[in-house]
Amino acid sequence: EAGVDKLLFPELIQSPVVVTNMQRVFAPAISETAIGMILALTRGFNRYFFPQFQKRKWEFHPDLVEIDGMTMGVVGMGGLGSATAERAHYGFHMRILAVDAKPMVKPIFVHTLREPGWLMEMFPQCDILVSAAPATRQTEGLFHERVFRAMKKTAYFLNLSRGLLVDEPALVTAL
Repeated sequence: EAGVDKLLFPELIQSPVVVTNMQRVFAPAISETAIGMILALTRGFNRYFFPQFQKRKWEFHPDLVEIDGMTMGVVGMGGLGSATAERAHYGFHMRILAVDAKPMVKPIFVHTLREPGWLMEMFPQCDILVSAAPATRQTEGLFHERVFRAMKKTAYFLNLSRGLLVDEPALVTAL
């Protein structure tokens, strides 16, 4: 399992032992996977192209979605969120809206970076919403029914975070 949150029991915290993590080490690979997943969903790879290759027959599908110029909302601008946002902005000219609990300098590829209190204003603006925040007491269940209702009906939700952040029954209902 990733992260050190399960290791931080009181005795360890109070001890002189130094605990480190591998923050940002996997950000390039995971962010590339995230972009790949977005492309697979919007370009219909699983529904159209892979089956067509097997049949060796091409068909026109007008419901494919171009992501160039879309708005991506990123919740959590650590390694995963930053790397995904950077690739989306520079690779697909996306407008990046972001939220992070830690004060930080806004990266040049981010249009707007705000505090978590802005989330409910950000969600309706997103064509793609990316969850990349750590699992904490404050983020548990962060993506719930009100969030999914606030999103555009055409928006995509990509969870790069731990499962605890997503109210899965609410997500199923929204889908």
